[in-house]
Amino acid sequence: MRPVRSAILAVGAAALVVGCGGTPATSVAVTLRDVAIEPVPAEVSAGPVRFTVQNAGAAVHELEVFRVPPGVDGNALPLDDHVADTEALEIVDEVEEIAPSTGATLSATLPSGTYVLICNIAGHYEAGMHSTFTVH
Repeated sequence: MRPVRSAILAVGAAALVVGCGGTPATSVAVTLRDVAIEPVPAEVSAGPVRFTVQNAGAAVHELEVFRVPPGVDGNALPLDDHVADTEALEIVDEVEEIAPSTGATLSATLPSGTYVLICNIAGHYEAGMHSTFTVH
């Protein structure tokens, strides 16, 4: 009878840990280069996501995470004075002023959908600093 009781207690404890702590965040490494944003992986499951951002470029960059509605291409946004017009998108969060050779983190709970990661400092988006990110 003792092994069964131990098993029941172990299952109960595991349920308590999951219930209190929630789902652990999926880690995504994002490298900012002077003409690119590279998320690895580029597809994750819905839920908590932790972006670990590293600026490998020579300029100051930022990371903005936007949810993209159907019918909009986050990699072909219109420009307004060399900045992407993001009015049609839903902002999730952002980290600004990431100096060269430094990093930052950004955490968000993401539902299924299509997202775009961009650096929207003047001229950076149009130079190629954007990447589609998919959440299943």
